[in-house]
Amino acid sequence: MFKQKPLATAVSLALMGFHTLPTMAQSTPPAAADAIQTVQVTGIRASLAKSLSVKKNATANVEVITAEDVGKMPDKNLADSLQRLPGVAVRTDYDEAEKVSMRGTNPDMSLILFNGHTVSGGDWYVADQGSSSRSTSLSLMPSSVLNQATVYKTAQANIVDGGLAGTINVTTRKPLSQKERLSGLISGGVVHAQLPGKTSPDLNASINWKNEANTFGIIMQAFAEKRFSRRDSVSRFAYGASSGWDVINTSTMKGITDASLAGTGLKAADLNGVRLPGSMSSEFVEGVRDRKGGMFSVQFRPNNDFDITATGFYSSMDANNHGRLTSGAMYS
Repeated sequence: MFKQKPLATAVSLALMGFHTLPTMAQSTPPAAADAIQTVQVTGIRASLAKSLSVKKNATANVEVITAEDVGKMPDKNLADSLQRLPGVAVRTDYDEAEKVSMRGTNPDMSLILFNGHTVSGGDWYVADQGSSSRSTSLSLMPSSVLNQATVYKTAQANIVDGGLAGTINVTTRKPLSQKERLSGLISGGVVHAQLPGKTSPDLNASINWKNEANTFGIIMQAFAEKRFSRRDSVSRFAYGASSGWDVINTSTMKGITDASLAGTGLKAADLNGVRLPGSMSSEFVEGVRDRKGGMFSVQFRPNNDFDITATGFYSSMDANNHGRLTSGAMYS
């Protein structure tokens, strides 16, 4: 015999039955339940996240490289660092990257900015001195002073105009961006060039201080880098029909005969129409790149909407080259 009971009463009894089960394993202290854990990412992964954030929020097509990215690679100067970005190529002169180009154009078509300002740069190579304009020799700037470099592949209203192929804005390190209140770094190295058989030292030192409120800071840095290079090459010396590249014509080049080709398996007639250089040269060049300088930066930021930064940067490079050229050319 079944008795009918209201549905609400049956549900209440069922819930009461469940509540009578032991619940000690599921209990959580109120303090632990209210605690919030924070995970902070630093280092290379933080720099990658920052670069992606800059690219995401930019209104133009940009590429970004930060200081942590530079620290992963054995870069000697900023040109070495920038060549790792997509769409950026570098030109290497005497074993060191010097100028950057974009979209396959001449380096003079890319505008280089330092902390948002244009700078004038002296080129050591005589062939560059007549065309120097927007581009700057990045061999004067070591990678250690870099905070962030942004490559603008398209125009933007708040960027200085003048780069036909694109604009690269290089920002130097700022004292308030450092994590510790007082920190310093000294790094040294030795570079051995096998071909010239010489060894040179590298030294880089920096110190950073900021107040406890993180509103005022100072950073100072000095660097001294030196490297030797040597180049042995063979190339054509001149251009033109009589001393550059020309084709063999045995009817006029009487010295090319079957007898002169004995042992080669060729006949004089086989060489008709073959191109040959009319001039050849061998070149021996030894060079040195002695770069010294420093950076000083003062930053005052009382809040997130007000920031004053004064930065001074000095760099000089002795680029002495000694070469010997032996050449010869055939005429008529």
